Amino acid sequence: MPFVILSYYSIPAYDDFDYALTTIENGYFQAQKIWYFTWSGRYFSQAVLTTINPLIYYSFAGYKALNVILILLFIFACIYFFKSIFQNEVSAIFALILSLSFTSLYLYKVPNVAFVFYWLSSVIVYTLSNILTLILFAILARKLLWNCKMSQLFFITSTSVLTIAIVGSNEISMLVLIELLLFAQFCHFMATRKWNPHLLWLLVVSLIFSLLVYFAPGNQLRESTVASSPLFYQSVLRSFDDTFRLIINRVLDTPILLFTAILISAYLKYANTSYAANLFSISPFISIPCSFLILSSISFVTYWTLNAGPLDRTLNMVYFYFILFWVYNILVFITYIKRKFKKSEFNAPLPGYAIVIVMILIGSYYLKGNNVLLASKDLIKGRAKNYDKEHLDRFQIIRNCESDTCVVGRIISEEPEFYYPFELSEDASSKYNVILARYYDKPAIIVR
Repeated sequence: MPFVILSYYSIPAYDDFDYALTTIENGYFQAQKIWYFTWSGRYFSQAVLTTINPLIYYSFAGYKALNVILILLFIFACIYFFKSIFQNEVSAIFALILSLSFTSLYLYKVPNVAFVFYWLSSVIVYTLSNILTLILFAILARKLLWNCKMSQLFFITSTSVLTIAIVGSNEISMLVLIELLLFAQFCHFMATRKWNPHLLWLLVVSLIFSLLVYFAPGNQLRESTVASSPLFYQSVLRSFDDTFRLIINRVLDTPILLFTAILISAYLKYANTSYAANLFSISPFISIPCSFLILSSISFVTYWTLNAGPLDRTLNMVYFYFILFWVYNILVFITYIKRKFKKSEFNAPLPGYAIVIVMILIGSYYLKGNNVLLASKDLIKGRAKNYDKEHLDRFQIIRNCESDTCVVGRIISEEPEFYYPFELSEDASSKYNVILARYYDKPAIIVR
């Protein structure tokens, strides 16, 4: 809830104005051409940012409302994903436990909340792609695992469109989607000894549209400004090291083990069902290394292409998939143990008092350093409210300014934890000053 409320006080950043201004000055179609040929091949996220960005229509209320909608859409996607994966084979409570556990763990320690929910450019590029990925695999599960009533036309069209959108969102989502489709195809083959034609189709679609991203002129232009990449094996070793450290750190500084205890207790009675055979019958000695390689590939991309460690928005993606893979592999491992040893004692769930103790311990985690606590402090102390009011007042002063140089005061409110910093300077030629001056059609803007 505090994250939703904070959206009401979110402030646009430089890139948000830049995307809006490109559309305002050049029109929608020309804006697509500019971004594709001068910046990157992210055709979908760039199209979204130059279409539904409320700043195109000078609406700050719309900007805040869109952030709220995207947060709620993320929560919905999580619930829809786990509900679709489990369908009616498990209790609604079990599916709800998984959904809430995933969302809670993600919000608890995601490296940079601003990039996930409050900086619109990052939200559209990365968070929306995660949302679409959850929805895509939810639809695939409903049709391929459970054969839910769904027209073939809708199934093919929806999954194809979602695949095209995910590939065109960002390079990390593009890579992970291809890897997940390959893994899903492998699991299907191991279970049935047949290739799934629809998964093959989506893999072909993803590869074709990946070429549009990879060979975009904008990508080639940006690559020319990046320092030479390290050796291949160095990038691999660094990405492995980063992934290993992330796993260790998140196990130690989040309540993931406590959530896991509840998850295992709730899942034990389903581990020998035909449902488990459909989804979790693969050996953990295959699924765990594959999961580690996919996680490592995210960091590898940044080392190999940018010659630098993962940025916060990349780490957000790693953490998102880490939790998903953690849940999946825990269920795979329990299914494997139950089938291999067939011990009746493995059927005993945690007693009620033990669950209460675990829940109390989980609650204690939320009383120390974590994103939920920081978000609550921003609201209680009024930091977000004051910061937002000062910025809106500043934007109004600029809008009403009639002099050749608009002079505005500095923001004196304490900066909230989760907003992307965007501050003007005394230099009218600073890129922040220039973009805001162009947006409001003013000769110049400075801070004094």
